[in-house]
Amino acid sequence: MNLTVSTLCACALATSALGASITTLGLGRAESISDNGSVVAGMNGNTMWVWTAGGGLASVPASNPITAVISGNGNVLAGVTADENNNFRQCHQPFPLTGAGWQFVPYVVDGTCADSWISSSVAVSGDGSVLAGAMPNAGCVGVDVATTWSVADGVQEWYSPYGSVSRIDGISADGRTMFGGHYTEIEGSGMHHGCIWYADGTFEPISMTVFHGALSAMNRAGTIFAGNWDPATGNAYTWTAAGGFRDLGAIDGMEFVFNKRPTSMTDDGSVVIGVAGDFWSMSPVIWIDGQGGQPLKTYLQNLGVSGIDDYYFQSAAAITPDGRYIVGDYMLDDGTFNTYAYLVDLQGEGGPVCPADFNQDGGVDGADVEAFYAAWENSLPDADVNQDGGVDGGDVETFFAAWEAGGCA
Repeated sequence: MNLTVSTLCACALATSALGASITTLGLGRAESISDNGSVVAGMNGNTMWVWTAGGGLASVPASNPITAVISGNGNVLAGVTADENNNFRQCHQPFPLTGAGWQFVPYVVDGTCADSWISSSVAVSGDGSVLAGAMPNAGCVGVDVATTWSVADGVQEWYSPYGSVSRIDGISADGRTMFGGHYTEIEGSGMHHGCIWYADGTFEPISMTVFHGALSAMNRAGTIFAGNWDPATGNAYTWTAAGGFRDLGAIDGMEFVFNKRPTSMTDDGSVVIGVAGDFWSMSPVIWIDGQGGQPLKTYLQNLGVSGIDDYYFQSAAAITPDGRYIVGDYMLDDGTFNTYAYLVDLQGEGGPVCPADFNQDGGVDGADVEAFYAAWENSLPDADVNQDGGVDGGDVETFFAAWEAGGCA
């Protein structure tokens, strides 16, 4: 099974500014981006696709896919797609694709399901070794329960002590912290409320006495979380075990904001992206520590990005851990109302950083080795070039593989 060059879109539009640029990747919506910004995964109707810095947009063979996710290191493509029995299931395969095809996560209970919605979402750890989501715990008609899967541990179920229904929506880079929701009654409201599971079996409900909405984002380390309803202000928030709730602030220029949903954040939690709006429409938003929130389109225009007046931004799906790249989709008011995936580069270079050109001077030489080792010896985040969440010997191997090749594909 090889990648097939897609005709989803022939465009490669880029609008640049001193501090930022935006590139149109193709038709559809971008859903996930690797930690270094070199791989983007997305959907266009019933077509799954990936975009790479070196190869552009290409379709991925899949049967009625629902979602597409790329691991942080860019080496594993995951998703939800139909199997041979037309049951929707979590699945994964190496990336770049090897031709082996999709490997499906086993059922919690063996057998062929009559209910095709065996699983409807998937999250993946930084190295792609752990998949998380939810599936019925008693065959196809059972109650949904949060699950993780890995080669080492198989399928594991994660329950809430407060109710039988649960689901995982995100997983840390090391696969040991998961956030999601559990169904319980709070203030007379029976719905999913945010919670955290840790690999040691610990369960952390964010609030059991006041409605706080759902968790919807987490940093790679699994130490900072974001959700949609601060119990004191009603604004979106971040939450840590040590500090509790931190209000992300009101959204400038947006009135009647009833719905707020963070989708992704930087490693330090200083930048959070998501969507906000009323009951009828939602727009991408960026929250910056100390500045509150503002529409993403306004933020880009304030940075000097031009040519986007007719872009109706619809989502901000993911931001890289360093805060450089953002992906999502916009609708173009050109009479077709097509939806296009975009890649924002807040450094304005118009493409991802190449690990070999570590000092980003446009060349690959000895100065990059010096710059890399200076960062590596001090365990700086930039030295995590293999994007596995740590700074170790693996980063040295990744750096020199790219450096000795003279650059990046």
